[in-house]
Amino acid sequence: MPQSTSARARMMKQVFLLGLLIISFALCIPALAADDCADSDQRETAQHLAEGTRDAEIRGVIDNFLTWPLIASLPPDTRKQFGERFTQEAHDLWNAPDHFQKIVAFYCTNIASGTLNNAPGSVESVLARRKDEAQEERTIWTMATLKKLEGEFPELSRPDSLLVLGDLYGRNRQWVFAKDNFKKVLQAQPSNPAAIEWTGAIPFYEHGLLDSEAANESLSAFRKLVQVEPKGPEGHYWIGVIDWGIAFNYLQRLRMTYNKTVSTPLSDEDILPISIRESFSAKDGGIVDDGIQHLQAAIKLAPQFAEAQFYLSYLYRVKGAESATPSERKRYTRMADDLIAEARRLAPSAERGLRPDIPPPPPPPPAKGIRIGGNVAAAKLIRQVPPEYPPLARQAKISGTVRLRVIISTDGTIEQVELVSGHPLLVQSAMDAVRQWRFQQTLLNGQPVQVETVVDVLFEQ
Repeated sequence: MPQSTSARARMMKQVFLLGLLIISFALCIPALAADDCADSDQRETAQHLAEGTRDAEIRGVIDNFLTWPLIASLPPDTRKQFGERFTQEAHDLWNAPDHFQKIVAFYCTNIASGTLNNAPGSVESVLARRKDEAQEERTIWTMATLKKLEGEFPELSRPDSLLVLGDLYGRNRQWVFAKDNFKKVLQAQPSNPAAIEWTGAIPFYEHGLLDSEAANESLSAFRKLVQVEPKGPEGHYWIGVIDWGIAFNYLQRLRMTYNKTVSTPLSDEDILPISIRESFSAKDGGIVDDGIQHLQAAIKLAPQFAEAQFYLSYLYRVKGAESATPSERKRYTRMADDLIAEARRLAPSAERGLRPDIPPPPPPPPAKGIRIGGNVAAAKLIRQVPPEYPPLARQAKISGTVRLRVIISTDGTIEQVELVSGHPLLVQSAMDAVRQWRFQQTLLNGQPVQVETVVDVLFEQ
């Protein structure tokens, strides 16, 4: 039944006022057919609601930006002009036919179904269902608008401003914009340590460690960081993290390949056959030693650097895995355990201003119980929930494997999940899925025990 004009006006006012309170939300829905609205009145209502949503969302973003120190420091007339130009450009992006029609279709669907009506709380309920999906789309059009305005305002094109904006783009995973800004900063200031560190961090977070070209690009930047900032531990830390990731991933691949050919698979604790040790040492032995040296340097410069101690302990375990004798393996394991005990007593590193977030430390040591190989655990898997493919990762055509270390409780549920390796855009989805997995109980002397193992979550397009 068509909505009356007064009812339509009340609904529009509700949405607009609510939008002023909610800083931003995006409505990411599949494109729907033009006849999803029951009649022309409903479509007109939906269009007005979409316009109110647009105006409220853009207003909220602008209000935030005008209080942001970089923009707030502009002269009053320039700040006013920035607000006006941001509104114009954001409107153009928001009004793109595909996007605007998605919003109209969203309201059409909710009006036609009766979900969106004049009842108290109706509008709030509808918007709340979409709010969680707002971040990605809002980020895209907000960052695109901001990037376009850089060239129009000289105050935003200075190296110090480009660095601040690049940091914002990087934290919002707008890699193309971020790389462009840091490139411009380095053209003006070739030894700017923040820009150098971001130049190394971007390929690390964008592509992960399985992309050798990206890993080498990151390493090159971080080695330069060590040169320009010799008293800073972060360059050493990044190199150690990357070295560990490369070596660990290769060692795991060697284990997996070997396990396919034998009846009793190797666990992480088993001494490696000589063929694996030789292959690993020939390819990545030098990388392990390089990582150990850099992490030791980081700890020497910053003795309270907990994350560096965690990663160094993990590299000691990798070093122990390639050892030829049980005594040498035991020595490295003891060194790793001592480091972890110390790292647990230290506080995590604080944020560092316009620097990228450092990678989190590797998983903690195993809890009490037993450790089993991934293939053994897979045979005990009784419920495997598949991961949801993150839309941003799918759009960027990112695929690959996320490896997780898990603690399985005595009843077969997942008690703890920690990241071992994998692309940052895939990690959260993988962890969310694995937390829902269920395993058969593992018995030791007839009693159920806690188990530690590793699991792989594959993302394929």
